Amino acid sequence: MINVIIVEDEILISERLKKMIESIEPEMKVITIIDSVKDAIQYLEINRPDLIFLDINLSDDYCFKIFEEINVTSPVIFVTAYSEYAIKAFEVNSIDYLLKPISISSLKSSIEKFKNWAILPDYKKLISSLDSNYKRRFLVKVNNQLKSVSIESIAYFFSEDKLTFACLFDGKKLPLEQSLKKIEEEINPINFYRVNKKFLISLNAIVEMYYVSKSKIKLTLKPSFDGENIFVALEKVGDFKSWLSK
Repeated sequence: MINVIIVEDEILISERLKKMIESIEPEMKVITIIDSVKDAIQYLEINRPDLIFLDINLSDDYCFKIFEEINVTSPVIFVTAYSEYAIKAFEVNSIDYLLKPISISSLKSSIEKFKNWAILPDYKKLISSLDSNYKRRFLVKVNNQLKSVSIESIAYFFSEDKLTFACLFDGKKLPLEQSLKKIEEEINPINFYRVNKKFLISLNAIVEMYYVSKSKIKLTLKPSFDGENIFVALEKVGDFKSWLSK
């Protein structure tokens, strides 16, 4: 029997994945489902499952914290919604990765790769590779002049009249060719968060945040955005608060 654990904080996804795994490969048994980095660390310190299905973004932190805290000696198949930039790192440094929503065919392929794996991947190298794959600079055209703008100088991105702009910490607003959605996929989600349809903000740009009602959060950014009130979208409030504590 092949003992498998799933580390995933969304119950419906983990239960569906368990059923898929056990129906595809009868020799595999999901012995436990864990929903946080903290509990995964405690479990893996004293247990060695034959295979781990590991979600990237868990309720209390990113899964990479596990590899920083303990030496993981089990093969891992990552479950991710990461962008194409990061996927290259998973291809090189893990048994395999699964993109959400998980399909039967992709899961079958991952299980076959697990059966044929020989050398445990270097998970420390994976973490390093992921960090290096995020976009660090943007090329901006202002009139006839080109500028390279570092991600550290950007307070937030915003869309206006179907155009996208970067607002720098010094207050300058620069036009970008990429859509807000594309930028969100390319930059490190630890540092930036899409609070609503219009704004993708840096953690360092938040000056104040407070409830204006039971489920509505208002943000004050620096630099401010033309006196406009900025609110976290209602459906993102829970995820936003989780992001703040990571």
